[in-house]
Amino acid sequence: MIISWNGITSAGRVKPVNQDSVYFAVTPDKECGIFVVADGVGGLDSGEVASRTAVEETEKWWNVFSAEVRNVSTEATVDALSNLVFEINGKIQKINIENDKKSATTFSLLLIVGNRYFIAHVGDSRVYALDKSNDGSLELLQATRDHTKAGWREVNGRRFMQNMLTDGLGYKKSINCDCSFGVLNEETGGFLLCSDGVYKRQNETLIAGTITANVFDPSRVCEELIYGAMRLGENDNITAILVNVN
Repeated sequence: MIISWNGITSAGRVKPVNQDSVYFAVTPDKECGIFVVADGVGGLDSGEVASRTAVEETEKWWNVFSAEVRNVSTEATVDALSNLVFEINGKIQKINIENDKKSATTFSLLLIVGNRYFIAHVGDSRVYALDKSNDGSLELLQATRDHTKAGWREVNGRRFMQNMLTDGLGYKKSINCDCSFGVLNEETGGFLLCSDGVYKRQNETLIAGTITANVFDPSRVCEELIYGAMRLGENDNITAILVNVN
């Protein structure tokens, strides 16, 4: 069962536009829920359009799929999520063509159905599992892999090494979507979804400390993760969703 949840997105300290988008919905019995973080790619046109399109299409999909999700097999659910991701990719590409622009977004989705969870992921936003098995202390386990590679970037004549995104929705027709699933157990405390604005300046130990210090309260945790990143100098948009399960 999903005990508590919340998500917050912020433009951050510097950027005038928030290119991150967030979406979450939980069934009245709290047995099923969907949670999404989408981070519009900076440096391209209208990243906020791509991320907003991703969550809007997800909401449409969930409004239909949620009515039958309990009766869908694990394999069929994975297929449905994969199809959703590819449909969103096509939608963003269509918008790009119609508006003669380039836009893309990361996409990290968590779906909980009873004691099962599913993840669909493209890009470098992250899903972490909250692991309480280590003598009662909290450990963050990264449940997604970053679709990035190291490369040189030049700004104002200065070259520096930076992780660069290799995949996102809207980039191209062919994308790599990572879909995974698992079973919740007593040691699964929940999940954290976040854009890279959260983890670029806060490592897993610091993030875990923030979660425990704020007693797993989703609103307090998300606010502190966002303001904590800004205090450490983060200039990007920042988004976090915390989901507690039993």
